Order: sequence, then structure tokens, then C-alpha cells
Amino acid sequence: MRVPTIRLNDEEEALFQNYAALTGQPLSIFMKHALTEINEDIFDVKTGSEALKKLSGETISLQDMMQAEGLSGK
Repeated sequence: MRVPTIRLNDEEEALFQNYAALTGQPLSIFMKHALTEINEDIFDVKTGSEALKKLSGETISLQDMMQAEGLSGK
């Protein structure tokens, strides 16, 4: 397993240590979770942007969509 180095000043280290303590996690686990969340957010924005570019502008009502999917009582 690799061990990356992150340089923090005293204020940054105290801030991150306090956040980690609030969650009851070691600093390394806290940072892994934070970085994972950031990566997921970036992926979601990119995926959403690509989906918006592909929209045709055509809309359908919720009732019509449910009926087309066999979810309507009609």
C-alpha cells in the first residue's frame, strides 16, 4: 500500500483533525471519504452536463410516462 504525503500548515492540520474527531474517524479515513465524495460530485456534474447536452427538448407528462411503463391504473 502506498502512503501519499500531503503538506498542511498547522492551521489546516488542526482543522482537518477536528473534523475527523467530530466523525470519530482517524484522519486518514476522514480524508479518504472526503476525497471520494469530491470525486463522486465531479463525476455527477460531468455526467449531468453530458446528459443535458443530449436532451431533445421533448417532454412527456408524468401520467403519460407511468402509463407507458405500465404503472398507471388506467
